[in-house]
Amino acid sequence: MITYSPRHRVLVREFTDYRVKNDLSDDVIAISTNKAYGRAAGNYQIVLPFVLIDGRRYDELIEPNDIIDIELAAGDGTDMEHVIVGPVDRVARTTHYGQDGIPRKTITISGRDFGKFLTNIELGWDMSGIRRLMEYGTGADAIVSAYLPRYQNQRGTPKELIEWLLQLFREQVPNAYYPKYINSKINTDDTWVTYDPTMVGIRGTDVWSAMKRLENAPYNILTTRTEKDGKFYIVLERNPLDEQGKLVRDKFHLIDDTLDEDVGVSDHERINLLCLWPPTFKTITNAVLDIALAYPDTTRYSVLSPILHGFAPKIIEAMYVPKSFWITEKEDPDDLIAVKDRADLFWAWYKDNHTYESGVFRVHGRPNIRPGDGIVHTGYNKQYLVEQLTHDYAVFPVPRFVTSLQVTRGQPH
Repeated sequence: MITYSPRHRVLVREFTDYRVKNDLSDDVIAISTNKAYGRAAGNYQIVLPFVLIDGRRYDELIEPNDIIDIELAAGDGTDMEHVIVGPVDRVARTTHYGQDGIPRKTITISGRDFGKFLTNIELGWDMSGIRRLMEYGTGADAIVSAYLPRYQNQRGTPKELIEWLLQLFREQVPNAYYPKYINSKINTDDTWVTYDPTMVGIRGTDVWSAMKRLENAPYNILTTRTEKDGKFYIVLERNPLDEQGKLVRDKFHLIDDTLDEDVGVSDHERINLLCLWPPTFKTITNAVLDIALAYPDTTRYSVLSPILHGFAPKIIEAMYVPKSFWITEKEDPDDLIAVKDRADLFWAWYKDNHTYESGVFRVHGRPNIRPGDGIVHTGYNKQYLVEQLTHDYAVFPVPRFVTSLQVTRGQPH
């Protein structure tokens, strides 16, 4: 029987230079973190005692946008892992009354990882452009110089367009501190293209919403993650499924002992009609027609399932198309085949949804697992995609470290 002695390290770092400002490790009462695959930001909460540190409480020492660096160890002999690193949102004094009626005061720190800046910052404001206008005047040449970067890159592949938006984000405020904490791993084989002129005027649109709009889902997944070295990454990757709908990862984490679980198949996941309908098809077909009639070559369906269950459709109105679909390009018959092939691929991913297991495994702390990773339950010999995970860690009243894994696509490994 394995015994666990979980460990932690929690540091407060200066936002401007990342130097250590405080070490909270000895005073931590509890930690909780949550992160989901395909979302911009994870979040954390730390509970500390209501004590004085050199004459000041933690709510007086810690400020919004100080950086919290949380490392956890499972307690089975493995090393510490960075599970989340990011700026503070709120520091609060909290009072709770126990069953004995005695008030217990604590300090609670809440925050998010660096995805916070992707959801808080709007791309429509370009301080670098405004500065150029101030330097060169308000004539036509100055306006073109200031805003030309926003007009040059509205057409391209998902990789090219996400990289363009990242460049706008990093350059919009000269000498800003936050971009240095945002790294990227943009890697997909997707060669389809789109043209979206509305991306020029995106005031009111946060960075993450603009990027998700151009990820070209479901072929690609745009997500974020904090790696084991504590660095934060925006990740654009091909959906990690093969042509049979099985999860493809270089490494699968093994689990064999669950504290509890709630996992099974669900009819709610059923899809028996899939239509891939890129926007170009909308312009060459009668919009009044049913999608399946308008372009049957990109429609896939089960013959028997609708008879028993009715239609359970998934309509994919992709913004992207093969390159030759643009009027300026010579049409390539192979690209029509490419659209059909992609419809086949999506159908392979979704047609057996109702047979895949999903649910939650609760296991002893696993700080090495990240959302988007694959796990294999050795007892069932089944593989799963981790869509979301939560770490619950406590020092008091008794040591506890539990990881909840929300999983999907459970099937034989």
